[in-house]
Amino acid sequence: MEAYSEDGIKSNDRIYNRGGDIGDVTGIFNSNTSAEGGAAIYNTGKIGNITADFINNEAQARGGAIANGSAGVIGNITGDFIGNISSADGGAISNEGAISAIINSNFINNTVKNVDEYEFLQDDVYGGAIYTKKDLNIIADNGVSIFSGNKVDDDGVIVQNAIYADRGGIFSKEPVITLEAKNYGQIIFDDQIDGNAKGYQLHLKGDKTSEISFNNSIKNAHITLEETNVNVRDGVYISDNKSLDVKSGILNIANMNSTAINYEKFTVNGSININSVDVDLANNSMGHFSADEYGESNGNIDVKGVNLISDSHDSATKVLFADSSYADTVTYSGASHAYSTIYKYNVGYNPDDGFFTFVRSSGSMNPSDNFNPSVLTTPVSAQSGAYSTQMQTFNYAFQHADNFMSLPIFERIALKESGRYAMTGSAGIYSPLLTRIENAGYWVKPYVSFENIPLRNGPKVNTIAYGSLIGFDSSIKPVKYGFDRVLTGYIGYNGASQNYSGVDTYQNGGLLGGTVTLYRGNFFNAITLSAGASLGESHTMYGKDNFTMLLAGIGNKLGYNFEFKDGKYIIQPSMLMSYTFVNTFDYTNSAGVHIDSDPLHAIQLTPGVKFIMNTKNGWQPYVGINMVWNILNKNKVTANNVRLPEMSIKPYVQYGLGVQKRIKDKFLAFGQAMVSNGGRNGVSLSFGIRWFIGK
Repeated sequence: MEAYSEDGIKSNDRIYNRGGDIGDVTGIFNSNTSAEGGAAIYNTGKIGNITADFINNEAQARGGAIANGSAGVIGNITGDFIGNISSADGGAISNEGAISAIINSNFINNTVKNVDEYEFLQDDVYGGAIYTKKDLNIIADNGVSIFSGNKVDDDGVIVQNAIYADRGGIFSKEPVITLEAKNYGQIIFDDQIDGNAKGYQLHLKGDKTSEISFNNSIKNAHITLEETNVNVRDGVYISDNKSLDVKSGILNIANMNSTAINYEKFTVNGSININSVDVDLANNSMGHFSADEYGESNGNIDVKGVNLISDSHDSATKVLFADSSYADTVTYSGASHAYSTIYKYNVGYNPDDGFFTFVRSSGSMNPSDNFNPSVLTTPVSAQSGAYSTQMQTFNYAFQHADNFMSLPIFERIALKESGRYAMTGSAGIYSPLLTRIENAGYWVKPYVSFENIPLRNGPKVNTIAYGSLIGFDSSIKPVKYGFDRVLTGYIGYNGASQNYSGVDTYQNGGLLGGTVTLYRGNFFNAITLSAGASLGESHTMYGKDNFTMLLAGIGNKLGYNFEFKDGKYIIQPSMLMSYTFVNTFDYTNSAGVHIDSDPLHAIQLTPGVKFIMNTKNGWQPYVGINMVWNILNKNKVTANNVRLPEMSIKPYVQYGLGVQKRIKDKFLAFGQAMVSNGGRNGVSLSFGIRWFIGK
């Protein structure tokens, strides 16, 4: 029921106070409806403090929960306003009178909706949560006030709106909305604050322990900030206003887009901290404050970072940030460099003229330092990933030659003829190591390397390569011209990871290959051919990129044994020559940059020498050293048609030791450790086992 009284009568359902005087009100107003304004409370008289929750009330006129008329006076309001609806102004509260303050109250999912059958009352509706024509104070005192999910539904056009301030006629006083946070209080707006074009005052005040946060826009206001901390998620949220006066306190702006924020008047005597400013180098613009009139400013505007949204046409670009009237109050505390999606720029600010300067040249002799690391994924991965993986394959694909040519010649001859052992005059050497090397056999060879690669014209890359080759060797067969032949087939898994300049890249793939090895006396020659593919994943500052790589190659290794003391000591010079093809298929990275790559064609020359010792107990230790030259190993890569540096691996030296030994006349175990210095720095480890087929 509803109670009507000139003196004001309270009821459980609704309070209708027409000119009366009511004391304090407490309780819960839930699901009240009214054909008039204020489904829970209608007031044109006086009401004391209201401490109540207002839930799902609906009015067919102003104020879904409370309607305070022009003669109405209400004390403090404390409570939650949730899901209230009105068909005119003010989804939760319509205020044309006086309200002392709204304290520690939340406004959630309130709606003002223009209903067709009531359009004769007014064409437009305002104030998703609160509509006011008079001053309004909203306070968070050691508490939280949240405005979220409130909206205006005007004939299906929905706007997230919390408060609408209506100045009324041209001679009316501007409403003053005061938001005050104190004693660790917080006021949070997920919905906008708006008013008509005549303007209104928005005072943001409090103390240093508290915060007022805006996650939506403020419009048509004269904004004043004093003492407290105000957080604005985007500069555009405060762009459409009359003036901004930071008298004291701190205004924190998370981001400013690249357009100017223009006010009738702009004054800073407190602090403005801008976490990031968008810079459009192509159009020489960046987010900044401008005004028709500048007040005397003695505060500080600190730019903590810049976000480059385009590239400049020139190597150096100056962009205006601050008018000369306040340029000396601006400081730049961000990084000395910034990245566009393609380039790297040195950044500086001049307080004398208010311009930021962006210079593309880093001053480094390394051209890759001028680029964003995220666009270098393809050349870096091609060189330190796929190419290096292919080199590992060439190192380990000549397994049969590595085993067989560690024996002295008389043992190799004897093995081919008798399959057991050979004697030399009076001093016989029995080889328990490879008495079945002439037989067919399987082998497996895992490997891993830990290196850093200072690429020529590229970054220094920390890389880990790993994988395993599994192969099958045929038995030794004689062929023409005094040569013996072994055929080998192998498959392999390979993986690699690279880390450079904040970019992490991973590749995983497989390969298939075959080797033909020829022996004649102390000479050997082996040629291998392999092909494979890998999938790559790169994590950059913009997100995850995926790409596919196709790789193939051919390698040839030849060598000769010089034997001493009946083969107890062997010096084995060798030459490995190889060609590698790596194609990275074109892709668009997570920053929207199209990466176009021509195939990498690389030739590697690796002369080396191995010092081998054959012991009586079957152990075969050795020491090796190689010199590696990479030639023709550059590839053309473009990012949005911008040519990226052509990178390559510098020459390097490899040295290390290894050992192999026969186990129980059936297996051969081997291991090796090689250290690299120069164009590659680190260690490569490999080990494996071979087992023989037959008796």
